[in-house]
Amino acid sequence: MNGIFIFFGICVVICIYKIVKGHTTDKTVGIDIFGFVWMPDVYCRLQTATKFVTFGAGSILFGAFLLTRFSSIGLKALLCIVFLFFNSPTASHALSFGALNSGVKPVEGTEIEKILMEDKGR
Repeated sequence: MNGIFIFFGICVVICIYKIVKGHTTDKTVGIDIFGFVWMPDVYCRLQTATKFVTFGAGSILFGAFLLTRFSSIGLKALLCIVFLFFNSPTASHALSFGALNSGVKPVEGTEIEKILMEDKGR
């Protein structure tokens, strides 16, 4: 478990260095890594990672579409964007549902914890 935190710590340091040096494309990566490390439990981290991957890959594919316009590559990029925006949140939901069913407890005070407590009361 400590190896994961060391890895993310190194990623955060690299992102801070790149932001300070002025690499503008890496600012969102740094913000998302801070968010990922800062989140308290699996469910919040999964939500952050899903947003990061969906919007990051979606913007790269949209950039590929803008460069190639309506050629076959551009249309494939648009198709991949649609596929990504539908399937990434669905996969995230399936992973969080699997974690919940396997007994991973959410942090106290989060919305999912409140919903689970209400369901147990019924």
